[in-house]
This record gives sequence, C-alpha cells and structure tokens, in this order.
Amino acid sequence: MVESILTITTPRPSDIKLLEEQQGIILKPIVGFKDAWVSRCGKVVKLHYPLTGDACYYYATLTVRRQDQRLMVTLKSSEGSTMRTLSGLVARAYLEAPKDPSRFDLINIDEDRSNCHADNLAWQLKSHTTNYYYEVKDTRDGSVMEFDTKKDFHDWVNKTFTFNRKKR
Repeated sequence: MVESILTITTPRPSDIKLLEEQQGIILKPIVGFKDAWVSRCGKVVKLHYPLTGDACYYYATLTVRRQDQRLMVTLKSSEGSTMRTLSGLVARAYLEAPKDPSRFDLINIDEDRSNCHADNLAWQLKSHTTNYYYEVKDTRDGSVMEFDTKKDFHDWVNKTFTFNRKKR
C-alpha cells in the first residue's frame, strides 16, 4: 500500500533512525511538538514532509535576544509558535528532573550560556532557598526547626496538626 502524501502528519520512526545514523547523533522528541527533536549536543532538528512525501529535515535557527541570555529556538505546534530556551529543552530530554522543579535553576557548569551540551548542564538549588530559610521556634521546649520554603513549613503543619472549626 502506498502512503498518501496528505496522510503523513507525524514523522515516521524510520526517518528519525535514518537521520540519527546520517548525522551521528541520538535524538529525543521534544514534549508537546510532534515534529521536533533535540540531540544531546544541543541541536534541534525539525522534520516535515513537503508535497513530494520525502522526509525533509533542517536544524532550527537559534537566536539570542540579548547578550546575557540563553539561546532560544522557535517551535511550532497546533496552538501556534512559541520560543523555548535550548538549554531547557536539552535538560528536560537528557537530565533527570528534580523532584520540585520550582526550587531549582538550570545552570551551565562552564558558565558559557552558548554551550548547551547535556554534560555541561546541571540543576542547582535557587540561590534564595540556600541563602534564606524560615525558622520556627517551639515555645514549649525551645527547639528550632528550619524550612527552606513556606510550602515546606505549610506541609509540615498540615501533616502534624489537624484543624477543625467548630461553632460555640
């Protein structure tokens, strides 16, 4: 059976494997985008099928809005275009995600923001959580507890105490 050109909406796995072999890279899909993949070395590949039905790929263009910012790439989905940081795409694909991502920042180990290789990226605690903490003193016995965030404190309170509102 011949596949119609118009029915090809998602890239075929065989085309991805062929591309990996030709370029000598391993690609992982970018979540939320059916036609985009990212490599460990920081290359974003987009794949589509023009009217001929042949697989056509190209490397995404990277842009920098300001000198001190990370490399950005524009990706298209059914909702429209969106810009994402290249380092964020590589980290989500190749690094183990922290348990609470809101408490971590993505850093470049060599401090070169243009080097987005997975080996150069790491998750680091946000500076405000390491420099500041919430201190709670128990007035009964004088013990002091430290919490990194208000959420940690609220979670501890909700686990430790039960609150019931009653009418008098």
